[in-house]
Amino acid sequence: MSWREMRNFSEMMRALGYPRIISIENFRTPNFPLLSEILKWLAMRFDPNVDVPKCLDTEQDRVIFIKLIVQFMATKAFIKLNAKRLYKADGYAVKEILKIVNLLYAALNIEAKPDDEESVEFNLAEIVNVERLKQLQQTRALASQLITAGAALHSFMSREVDLRQTRNDAICRQLDIEWVEKCIASARDSIQEEIARTESALINITADEGTLDGKIEKRRNELERNQKRLSTLQSVRPAYMEEYEQLEEELNIYYETYLTLFRNLSYLENLKEEIMQSDDTPFQENDAPIKFSLDEIQKTKSNGEVGDFRTENVDRELSETTGKANGNVGGFGGVFRGTISSTRVPEIPEEDEDDADDF
Repeated sequence: MSWREMRNFSEMMRALGYPRIISIENFRTPNFPLLSEILKWLAMRFDPNVDVPKCLDTEQDRVIFIKLIVQFMATKAFIKLNAKRLYKADGYAVKEILKIVNLLYAALNIEAKPDDEESVEFNLAEIVNVERLKQLQQTRALASQLITAGAALHSFMSREVDLRQTRNDAICRQLDIEWVEKCIASARDSIQEEIARTESALINITADEGTLDGKIEKRRNELERNQKRLSTLQSVRPAYMEEYEQLEEELNIYYETYLTLFRNLSYLENLKEEIMQSDDTPFQENDAPIKFSLDEIQKTKSNGEVGDFRTENVDRELSETTGKANGNVGGFGGVFRGTISSTRVPEIPEEDEDDADDF
C-alpha cells in the first residue's frame, strides 16, 4: 500500500462524511476493529437496513463478518472483493476497500455536476464545432478542384480558335449512310477479332495452367519420393562403415607413431650435427702446430742438417703439440711420434711428402 493511496483513501472517506479521522498510520499494522467499523459504515451507505454481526471477538465471528460483507457488496454494488485481503486488515485490505470508496466518491462527484440540460447544450456545441470543421475541410477540397478545373477549361478554350472550323465542317458535312455502315461494320469486326484473340489467349492460359499444375504435381511426387529415399538412406547404416571406422582408428594410431618417430629422428639428426661440429673443432685448432713441425722437417732435409739433436727436438715438439689434442688425436700423435723416434733419420721419402702435407 503506497502512501498516496492511503492519503487518497483518508481524503475520500472524509469527503463521504465518515465521522472518524483516518490516519495514514492506522493500517501500517493489522487493525481489524477499525476495518470492521469502516465496512459497516460503507454497507449502511448502500442499505441502511443491512444486518451485520456486531460481536467480532472470536475468529469464527470475524470470518462470518467478512463473508457477509463480500456477499453484500457483490449483490448490491456488483463489486468483487478479496476476502483474504480483507481479513488481513492491513494495507492490502485498504486496496479492497478503495473499490467501494471509489464508487461512492464517483457518485458524489456526479451529483455535484451541473444539470443535464447544460451538459446537453455543451455536447451540441461540440457537435456543431465538429460539423463546421468538416465543412471547412470540404470547402478547401472543392477550392482545389475548382482551380484544377479552371486551368483545364482555359487550356480547352485556347484551342477553340483552331478547332472551330473543323467542328463547323464536320457539322455541315452530309454523312453517307453506306460509309457510316462500313465504318460501324469494320469497328464491329475489329472488336470481334479482339474478342477472339482474348478468348484464345484465355484458352492458352488455361492449358498452360493445366500443364504447370501437372509439372508441379510431378515435382511434388518426385520430392516426396526423394525425401522417403533420403530418410531410408539415413536410417540404414552402410555395410562398410564398421571397417571404415576401424581403419580410421588405425590410421590415427599410425599417424601418432609417425609423428613420434619423426620428432625423434629430427632430434637425433640435430644431436649428430652438434657432436660432429664439436669433434671437428679440436682438429682444426691442432692442425696448425703439426703443419708447422712438418715444415721444419722439410727445411732441415733441404739444408742437409741431419743429427740426433735436431731429430730429438722435432720429436719433442711433435709430442708436445699432439699431447694437447683429445683422445683420438692423441692416439694418432703417439703413432706418429713412435715412427719418428724409431727411424731417427729425418729423411722423408719424396712419394710421402704429399701424404704428410695432407696429414
